[in-house]
Amino acid sequence: MSMKCTMRQLFETEPYVLAPEIYDCISARAVEECGFKATVLSSAELANSYGLPDLGLLTQTDVVEATRRICRYSNLPMIVDAEEGFGRALNAYRTAELLAAAGAGGVLMTDLNEIGLKGSLDIKEAKERFKAAAMALKGTDCILVARTEYQPTEGLQAACDRCNHYIDVGADMVLIHFGINPYDGDKMEMCDFVSKRVPGWKWFPDLNADDHVNLAEIAKLGFVFTGVHYLQTSAMQSMLDYGVQVFRRQDNCYKDTNRVAPKEIAPATMMDFDKWFSREQEILSDPDLDLKGNYKMFYHHGFIPADRVKPE
Repeated sequence: MSMKCTMRQLFETEPYVLAPEIYDCISARAVEECGFKATVLSSAELANSYGLPDLGLLTQTDVVEATRRICRYSNLPMIVDAEEGFGRALNAYRTAELLAAAGAGGVLMTDLNEIGLKGSLDIKEAKERFKAAAMALKGTDCILVARTEYQPTEGLQAACDRCNHYIDVGADMVLIHFGINPYDGDKMEMCDFVSKRVPGWKWFPDLNADDHVNLAEIAKLGFVFTGVHYLQTSAMQSMLDYGVQVFRRQDNCYKDTNRVAPKEIAPATMMDFDKWFSREQEILSDPDLDLKGNYKMFYHHGFIPADRVKPE
């Protein structure tokens, strides 16, 4: 499915973008129904969905296939976390090329060397990585995001210097990350510091519960994009909450009336149902298709509108 709009177009029409970090088609669907306009394919949450910890264990094929699968379903522009690009600079080129072809709206790469076990690449090698990725994305609708780590021993200025090097070789947006080395300073002051030293679009590090920042205000400083992790945690908590009740009650009648969700949203079992039903109906030309096979099950559960099917 083609993107509704590119990330560039989104930045032209929106003062800033808050993008949830997703990991599959269902999480992408939930995000879109809530009104968000872009997503991030989280390498950490994608790894967890494979039953793996966030230790760089996913392969290039894993990430490309997940991207292709989600982009075929969702038309929200999605920035994909491609970590270190899966190898040397030439691998970074191929990774970016494959992700753009799979439908990604952006590719995020870091300047870390082997998920940080050996620190960051030296500037020369890091620039080669981002130069390669930028070359691969040239002429596409996919932007390149260059991520660097905040290193307390080097200070915020060093991170800004790295960002400017990466912009020089083609990065469209930069991200100074505080995940490995937490930043103890005031985040608003950090944004102001970086804005005076790094031009263009900037990504505010993952929005946490204790980040007391105003997104509209930091957008004025160039921080027009913010990722937010909540989907995997909320999904797990909801499944545990519902599952405990089902186990205790030994029935499936539990409802939490305090939950708030968009009204009249079809269940996950109906994802893209209309498209596939219409396609098979066109192929088979069967007027009774609604009452056959799994379509009959959908009818009995009330998922197919009554005016579209024949009563038994």
